[in-house]
Amino acid sequence: MIELLPESKGAIVGLDVTGRIASEEEQRWINKIQAMIDQYGKLSFLIVYHPDAHFTAAAMYEDLKWTLGHLKNINKIAIVSDSKLIKLLVHADSPFARMLHIKERYFNNAELTDAWKWIKQCEE
Repeated sequence: MIELLPESKGAIVGLDVTGRIASEEEQRWINKIQAMIDQYGKLSFLIVYHPDAHFTAAAMYEDLKWTLGHLKNINKIAIVSDSKLIKLLVHADSPFARMLHIKERYFNNAELTDAWKWIKQCEE
């Protein structure tokens, strides 16, 4: 399940991801996010991944396809999780994100407040 976090406001989108994510749910969120892009242009994301979060292959494909087509619409990404694998993936991906002018950071669950502060910081 993907839920919008209550701290979300304007171009800052917080998502809580738990359990199984199928392609139908992924597509619903893609449509919602596209509407936000139409309104704000660029978005910043804070995504909380719970330990039981997992995507079907079809949902992963939809997510990747959408993301690659909308890199220009992403400003910042804060990933919040205690998963060592997710931490490794964020650290491996961050240099490539920087080349595309996307700021990306990993935070563990205990740092959720810091993640919100970082994602809300104005660009310099």
